[in-house]
Amino acid sequence: MPIYAGKANLKGARTARSSTVRQTPLYSRLREHARSITEVRTPQLPDFTCKFPVLDQVWVSLGEQLLIRG
Repeated sequence: MPIYAGKANLKGARTARSSTVRQTPLYSRLREHARSITEVRTPQLPDFTCKFPVLDQVWVSLGEQLLIRG
């Protein structure tokens, strides 16, 4: 089972700016991946599932590294 590990950094995280869900980097990143999947014949978007932890910014790089090393 293929696994993709990546991160979506929050713009303005250090300044504690808030945004709506549709403006978050995570939502945008997932939308980009979905768009790229729909551009190929197989596999199709319904063939995928997605799980993601939402971490405090200080843990993002460490979490990504741990997932990549598996």
